[in-house]
Amino acid sequence: QTFGLRIKKCVREYIGRQKLFEENNPFRLDCLIQYERANSTLNWYMNGNDTPLIAQPFSRVFQQKNSLWFIPAIAQDSGLYQCIIRNSTRCYKYSVSIAVLNNSAGLCFNEKYYLKQTLFPRSPSRVVCHQLNEFGQEVDYLSIHWYKVRIF
Repeated sequence: QTFGLRIKKCVREYIGRQKLFEENNPFRLDCLIQYERANSTLNWYMNGNDTPLIAQPFSRVFQQKNSLWFIPAIAQDSGLYQCIIRNSTRCYKYSVSIAVLNNSAGLCFNEKYYLKQTLFPRSPSRVVCHQLNEFGQEVDYLSIHWYKVRIF
């Protein structure tokens, strides 16, 4: 029995909303299916390929528990990803499409995805890094550096 035949026999299928990520930035893709880890296997697949994404240690794309990490993301990572969980009696499949946005010409970010924040002197406000929630507890908040951009 091939992987392809086993993929088609999944009992339940879930489809997630498309996710957008910026080129040259890290991101984490989570498998959103709750499952019993003790007797199950979880594998990630890309674009309907029958071969699971198995990454070598220290590679740019790797699986950690139920998440697939891209450090960093590149445009070729765009596509449909499937998380497939199997145990002895069932198979569950979660599919999600991702799009890695290219940087705008001459910039290190994509202008359409850029979140501009303005702080006014002497007003109570704070700067928010909009992508940090994608990383959960994996972020070392003390290692984040903020830079002020002066626009004339």
